[in-house]
Amino acid sequence: MQKRKKKSMARILCFFYGLLIFVSLFMVATNQSIPDVLPCLFSNECPPDLCPTDLFAKCINLTCQCTAEYDLD
Repeated sequence: MQKRKKKSMARILCFFYGLLIFVSLFMVATNQSIPDVLPCLFSNECPPDLCPTDLFAKCINLTCQCTAEYDLD
């Protein structure tokens, strides 16, 4: 009985550590894929590589955002 309890506790600890590693890797990966908010005053201050190829970077509410419309300020 005692050996069985130790084995199950070891399995629980291994599962917990594995889950902890997986969650931490997931959080690191998702944190780097989220772009920071870029402040701007004019649309030409937004980097052109911010958006996918079919969208344009535009300054809206003092932040760079991707839109389908191309405007020159």
